[in-house]
Amino acid sequence: MFNALIDVPETVRSALGHHLVDFSHMVDDLSEIPDDRLRARACTALMTLATLSFKHAQTRSELLDRMAGWSDVMRAAIAAPHGLEALALVMRNIVQASDVERDAIHSLMKRELGPEAKDIIMTLENDSSSEE
Repeated sequence: MFNALIDVPETVRSALGHHLVDFSHMVDDLSEIPDDRLRARACTALMTLATLSFKHAQTRSELLDRMAGWSDVMRAAIAAPHGLEALALVMRNIVQASDVERDAIHSLMKRELGPEAKDIIMTLENDSSSEE
């Protein structure tokens, strides 16, 4: 528990009790958890998409095929506040963490998301031009 790491005298701790930060964390071996279980977790669409991309970024040969099956999660992420910007960050991470070409990501997003993908693709293109 995080709270045990905070050096607060016990007399003060009892007075401040509910004001002290306390949480626990979860560590997953994503390689051991089936995708359907990851998708079923009580998370935002963006968190689900990020988790799936973290899991599969190293399995490059299958990544694009898998991503095509995530279009529902991508659409849900876009619908959230600031969803386009957040999804663009996930896509940028995928491009940077794998050997998947930007053009392949662009094609996938156009096919799966249609016109909604335009802003994300522009963000990825701007990122690649700023790297040069």
